[in-house]
Amino acid sequence: MTIFKKLIFMMIVAAVVMVTIAGFQIHSTRLMEASMRHAGKAARNQYLLQVINSQFGYGGFIHNFKNHVLRGTQKYLDRFENNRIKLTKSLDELDSHLTRPEDKKALETIRATAQKYIDAIAVSEQMHREGKNSHEIDSAVKIDDNPALKALETINQGIVQAGEKAVIEMRRAQKTSIVISICGYIVIFALFA
Repeated sequence: MTIFKKLIFMMIVAAVVMVTIAGFQIHSTRLMEASMRHAGKAARNQYLLQVINSQFGYGGFIHNFKNHVLRGTQKYLDRFENNRIKLTKSLDELDSHLTRPEDKKALETIRATAQKYIDAIAVSEQMHREGKNSHEIDSAVKIDDNPALKALETINQGIVQAGEKAVIEMRRAQKTSIVISICGYIVIFALFA
């Protein structure tokens, strides 16, 4: 084989290797983009879950409900209503993003518990108008928060798992990209050597 033919052969092989590397790099880039989207979705869902926690728990929905039971003032009804609006909006938005069946079921548990509070605050308001004391009202409107708290934890675990999966996908894509690049450069170097 003449030197000219060897050079042509090397250039063709180098071009094929370069095109192959480029193809794998594009594939790796797409994998990284997908993992970034998954990470973004997990972060968005985590934010929504934090909003739900803050609107539902201490300083929010339940807290203002209990303050109304104890004090019976309009201020706590107004705060409760504000929390209810934000909670409902966040629940609806999170519901549109959740895909796991257990998360959907957990979200329904949270909604059901929230509805119990919505129904109970009307009872509290009526009993305050009737002159009942806070102990009587509290006894009449007791609600078990545990199912909702467990449901929040279930959703949180799903979000954490999705975030971890996105990190694993990103690392896999990065490793693939590095390995392909190194192999390609070795092949090109071997050709020229």
